[in-house]
Amino acid sequence: PQLLDAIRLRLDRHEQTILFLNRRGYAPSMTCSGCGKAVTCPRCDVPYTYHRVDRCLRCHICGGWRELPGKCDECGGREFDFHGLGTQRAEAALAKCFPDAAVLRMDADSVARKHSHDEILSTFRRGEADILLGTQMIAKGLDFPNVTLVGVLNADASLNQPDFRAAERTYQLLSQVAGRAGRAELPGEVIIQCFDPEASPIRLAAAGDFRAFASAELAARREAYFPPYCHLAAIVLRSEDLRLVASWAEMYAKSLSNFGQRKAWKGFKITDAVPGALEKADGIYRWQILVRALSASQIVEAWRWLRGERPPPKNVVISIDIDAFNFV
Repeated sequence: PQLLDAIRLRLDRHEQTILFLNRRGYAPSMTCSGCGKAVTCPRCDVPYTYHRVDRCLRCHICGGWRELPGKCDECGGREFDFHGLGTQRAEAALAKCFPDAAVLRMDADSVARKHSHDEILSTFRRGEADILLGTQMIAKGLDFPNVTLVGVLNADASLNQPDFRAAERTYQLLSQVAGRAGRAELPGEVIIQCFDPEASPIRLAAAGDFRAFASAELAARREAYFPPYCHLAAIVLRSEDLRLVASWAEMYAKSLSNFGQRKAWKGFKITDAVPGALEKADGIYRWQILVRALSASQIVEAWRWLRGERPPPKNVVISIDIDAFNFV
């Protein structure tokens, strides 16, 4: 209600609003009302995202799509539920709440056509739209003098990512998108919607207290032994054969651990081999090992020894990312 009231106030004042939601599509998942089974992409084992604009289910990993099913593959039920919030669903809600407002949606779907990105921004800059709703592409680098309200929807979704930088990225994103409001003479307001307003990245981003956030985050990383207090490498094994890639990943993890023990390197740590955060993508299974060390040269030496002693079979592809920034 607070955000809706704030949007209405801007409409009455002929000022503009930016709404940020970092998930495209209409709903992130579609499940059977009877058995609860999600409709998933067979090549990636992740739920399809429902796109209401073209009435289909799309996989945001491999790009595959399918028509809406007539019945559940598991139980034969014919009723389905949509879960979660995407930009298309938010756009539909805005149309119901503010039928008199002109709303622009900016995400990977709406800017697929050439020059559409510039057209959307130009239309908004000319004041021909009241609300700009978009994903991460609207979070930074935009300067609209008439924008006096920024609303962030589902702000803590990014905190649930399996990545030690999740808190840092959440803080950065909130700080960036908040900077879109009040960039001229008119005062700005930012409203952040979330499930956990006491979460440190959200609370401190709202307060604009970077020093406090950095201090707490660095202390947590020191305790858990994560960068910048070590070098971290991700070894990713890929194969169409799940059993094969799992067995090689487990063998590699044990071999690296034994190698580090023989070297007696302080701070050289190997995690267990585990499925990647995205275990299957486009028909390929992924397993991952994380290596932490005080020196990047130790990781390189261990990696060269491993590839020389135990070269993988042709149907297992292995890559290493030293000082990894993304984990998939």
